[in-house]
Amino acid sequence: DERLSAAGAALGVVSARRAFAAARRSALIRRALDALEALRLSPHEWRTHGSLPETPAARHGRAISAAEMLAVSGVDVHRVAAAAARVVDSSSSASSSFAAASRELQAVVRSDGSALESAATECFYAPYLERQRRDVAALSAEESLHIPNDVLYEEVGGLRAEDIEHLNRHRPETLGEANRLAGVTPAARLALLRYAKRREAS
Repeated sequence: DERLSAAGAALGVVSARRAFAAARRSALIRRALDALEALRLSPHEWRTHGSLPETPAARHGRAISAAEMLAVSGVDVHRVAAAAARVVDSSSSASSSFAAASRELQAVVRSDGSALESAATECFYAPYLERQRRDVAALSAEESLHIPNDVLYEEVGGLRAEDIEHLNRHRPETLGEANRLAGVTPAARLALLRYAKRREAS
């Protein structure tokens, strides 16, 4: 809604008042995201001082951010904000930057609690969006990858019947040609990339 309002304001189809409200909310979401990223503790500290037993484990005991925790299904952003406040109140190990980020979250909640929830939604989907970006980059980088002439699409894992039908009809020679076929899903393109890479390596 914030992005659409900004675009609408630029085109003159959204009122200045609505555009201002959208820009204010977008700024609050950005502040919340920055604060969630700055709230970093070890998993042990989140569990003990923050009373968040669902804190995920981290490799090599590294600190994890509140933003990373919100990527775990079932972790509530208001509990995370409350946990950060408890850490500040109960632990002398909380850094000044951690305390400042905790105060920032509380300020966002006082201004617009739904902005914090929108920030949490962005944190939850961030790993999926990052994976999509990596997949798109991989497909773009391998456009010239040759698809074996003897490929049996029925034996390529991850293809739907519709994908197999389109690929059999057009028989693309490269991954780039397959990427540009209408009706072939992104998941099918990735499956085809993995298959072609395996065949290339064998």
